[in-house]
Amino acid sequence: MLTRDGIHLFKFYLDIGRQMQLKRFHRRRHDPLRRWKLTEIDLAAISKWDDYTKAKEDMFRFTHTAASPWTVIRANDKRRTRLEAIRSVLYALDYEGKAEAVVAKPDAAIVGSRPDLLYGTGPDLTPSHPKRARKTGAACHCVARAQPAQPFGRAGKFLHPQAAVTKAAARARGR
Repeated sequence: MLTRDGIHLFKFYLDIGRQMQLKRFHRRRHDPLRRWKLTEIDLAAISKWDDYTKAKEDMFRFTHTAASPWTVIRANDKRRTRLEAIRSVLYALDYEGKAEAVVAKPDAAIVGSRPDLLYGTGPDLTPSHPKRARKTGAACHCVARAQPAQPFGRAGKFLHPQAAVTKAAARARGR
């Protein structure tokens, strides 16, 4: 109804990879200035990753239409995510003074409504922007989907994200 009345409706879903989420949780757990962002609900949700993924895919299946499509933005790089969301809106709208050279088409590698973005058939993580990767020391390659079974060590101590992924992989191999 809204779109038939001429309203421009944008539905964005910011999709973050499992390993990046663990990395952010780890940072929040150990940084006193970010600790307030981490709740018990966040920690409990780690084990429900697959359930949330299925619910997300069901939501897309039932609500993604030609009149109001979902636009997924891979959100592992916060700055790039924000810029691509703004770029998507500006690119979609026609307005007076629009500079085509400035408002470029959104980066198809991380923005779109393709099945691989909607239903996760592609890589789980998006590489960071190369310049930022060099600056932060982060790898600029996609990381395969990892499923940490238990993100905590003994006595509830939060493990480093890579340690949780490594332990889960070892459990999966039967070690």
